[in-house]
Amino acid sequence: MEHSVAGKAKKSSKKSEQIDVKIHEVRELEFFCKEISNELIPDIDQTNIQLGFGLKIGTNKDQKTLEISLKIIYSCKIKSEICNLLSFETLVTFHISNYDKVVFFNEPNVPSFDEGFLISMLGVTIGTARGMIFTKTTGHFINKFYLPILNPQELFKALVKSQQQEAGFQE
Repeated sequence: MEHSVAGKAKKSSKKSEQIDVKIHEVRELEFFCKEISNELIPDIDQTNIQLGFGLKIGTNKDQKTLEISLKIIYSCKIKSEICNLLSFETLVTFHISNYDKVVFFNEPNVPSFDEGFLISMLGVTIGTARGMIFTKTTGHFINKFYLPILNPQELFKALVKSQQQEAGFQE
């Protein structure tokens, strides 16, 4: 599972400032939905579906954009074998007019992000992905398994912690 978070998030100590941001582009990077035979469908319910996530964050200073790529995987055990039922990845690009208020470069080519802003944009990306998954799976059995309401702050922290552990960093 990918857990690439480019740059660093830093907590903002500033008072809330108006950030001028808009969705610039939404792209589907990956979509896979497994066909399951009708006799196996009753064995699949919400309690045995596991969710997996991947996160990549990038920025383009010249274009004043922030890109968040979110990958979501639904898997479950079918006849004692782990099976990926759905894999979906979307890329949401945000244009930020006052870019320098939320993206900082303390080291050359290593961005730091205002953590609150980043988490808010992750929340937008999660909602976008939920709608796209629902639309893409219309007419398929997996459509009744909605992506649950997720806390973007908890998801962000879990993915960053996972990335740090994979890289060998200790808390």
